[in-house]
Amino acid sequence: MELLISSKMKKEYDFYVYIMASNTGTLYIGVTNDLARRIEAHKNGQVEGFTKKYSCNRLLSF
Repeated sequence: MELLISSKMKKEYDFYVYIMASNTGTLYIGVTNDLARRIEAHKNGQVEGFTKKYSCNRLLSF
């Protein structure tokens, strides 16, 4: 999944708050300054900890 972020958004915000979910409904709230990179890392299982343990790999909102 390619995430498109407008240049206007990048100029207005220094960080993003995002919500990830698992197939079973477990939610995770995160903060990052590079949303596309971070979501890709979650989807590929590269982020150790809660999201990997509970398979939170679907972006719900940011």
